[in-house]
Amino acid sequence: MTAFTYEQLINFENFAVSYFNKDVKNQDTKFGYALLKVLKSPEYTSAKRDFQNGNKEIGDEVKLVVEELEIDLCQVDKDGSIIYDNTTDKDGKVHKAYRFTKDAMKKRNREISKLKNIYEKKLFDYYDIAMKKEYEIRPYFATLVPNGLTESELEVLKGIVINSEFSYASENGLSVVSNTVSMED
Repeated sequence: MTAFTYEQLINFENFAVSYFNKDVKNQDTKFGYALLKVLKSPEYTSAKRDFQNGNKEIGDEVKLVVEELEIDLCQVDKDGSIIYDNTTDKDGKVHKAYRFTKDAMKKRNREISKLKNIYEKKLFDYYDIAMKKEYEIRPYFATLVPNGLTESELEVLKGIVINSEFSYASENGLSVVSNTVSMED
């Protein structure tokens, strides 16, 4: 197992998606197999889930704060019950929406704007920390690597699907690598 930051893993995933989007047949190559092997590994999916859970927690917190704000500002009837309006979305689904007075709606919008700024900063702070967090990933070194990868692409792939001692040696338009499948922990 080797430690990679979440930022390195995202760069790796972005490369893989781009590589597969260039030609769907790339998935059926030894190099494509190595990319998919890492992307589908339990360690990789666990790292993604960890990042997404942190992101979701912030989103859930925002929803809760906005919901409480809207309940505080919405109209109520003489018995104190919330008054709802039914709205229909573009798919024809009916939703309940709180009813607000003009002044309450203005206040709601101002408060949500303030909350947006607070939570955007919180989200940026989370991303800054989360991108630096390290995850243990099991490398799977490709035995064939396509020619023409840029230095920056090679840097993204090194240690994950390309051995750090990688060098090009051509065979049938592909680079033969001294990489072996990593079985180390």
